[in-house]
Amino acid sequence: MKKIFWNFIFILNSYLILYFWFTNSNYLITGKDPGDFLIALGRLAGLLTELLIITQLFLISRFSFIEKEYDFDKLIGIHKKIGFFIRIFIISHPLLLTIGYAKLNNINYLNQFINFQTNWEEVFGATIAAIIIILIAIISIKKIRNRIPYEVWYLSHLPLYIAIAIAFEHQIQTGDMSQGGAMFYWYLINILTIGILIIYRFIKPLYLFINHRFIVEKIVKENKNVYSIYITGKNMIKYKFQSGQYATLIFIQKDM
Repeated sequence: MKKIFWNFIFILNSYLILYFWFTNSNYLITGKDPGDFLIALGRLAGLLTELLIITQLFLISRFSFIEKEYDFDKLIGIHKKIGFFIRIFIISHPLLLTIGYAKLNNINYLNQFINFQTNWEEVFGATIAAIIIILIAIISIKKIRNRIPYEVWYLSHLPLYIAIAIAFEHQIQTGDMSQGGAMFYWYLINILTIGILIIYRFIKPLYLFINHRFIVEKIVKENKNVYSIYITGKNMIKYKFQSGQYATLIFIQKDM
């Protein structure tokens, strides 16, 4: 039943974005110039990119209420599928806007793109954000990721938070989420998502570490490729963890 609730939340947010887009870009959707509709589609692609990115952050936030409904493997699968659509929308956003405004202004695509970077507020920063997101999306492709050490792949995602902040600033300064109820809604879903991420990915693990003082008691080599790591600490009877439950462990000291 709760899976239906989370699916409903995603559908509701998608509907609200479509509503604000249609309301604020209606003059472009119904415009007579051939570039108008392309501009409207470009705006929508940008909004959907942001929605999918914050959905990704929510899925990997380790938010306990959603992990009770979806096992980690299922969340990873959803994460990969969403990543595919992010690549499509993040490329479509500047491409459609460039073509649309070039048609509207009757200039070539390159000049329009340069005009965006030099004369439009927030656009240059948004371009940097888009490049960061595209690069992260590329290195997350399975064949590429398998050739990269996990630590490098993990650290490469940290600039994504900077890109999200830049993109958020871009969208509340221009476009369909820059005023009224749309702006309030955009602030709300972004702040809630980042808040949940900070609490469950950073504050909660730090609290558990301080409260339980985890240490590696011993490491047992079971066979050539398998090791058993025994972890203990303080007040372990109060630490709730089920046998077979997925865990991501970070060791702050290498084995000497």
